[in-house]
Amino acid sequence: RTHGSYHWLAERGLSLALLIGLPVGLYTPNVYTDLLLAFTIPVHLHMGLGQVIIDYLPSRKMPLINKAARGTLYGSTALLLYVLLSWNEYDIGVGEGIKRIWSGKK
Repeated sequence: RTHGSYHWLAERGLSLALLIGLPVGLYTPNVYTDLLLAFTIPVHLHMGLGQVIIDYLPSRKMPLINKAARGTLYGSTALLLYVLLSWNEYDIGVGEGIKRIWSGKK
């Protein structure tokens, strides 16, 4: 298999994990679904935004902007992962947090 086909399979597997994990995590938030969401949400966003950078900021035409965008993406992905894992460890967890944000509760 070529590198691109593995990337495609990883994206589809991640989307499937979110498709199943998000409703389950919101309906019955627990440590396992919170960890699943804490890892899959940042990776899914990273992969998707990485493709946007590749498509709209090509490295051959805009090498400095491409590098800056990729660096920003890596930094923000790491920060989001840290925040979600901290939310799980020290606060209410990802599932309950999303439920509260959507419902407007504090």
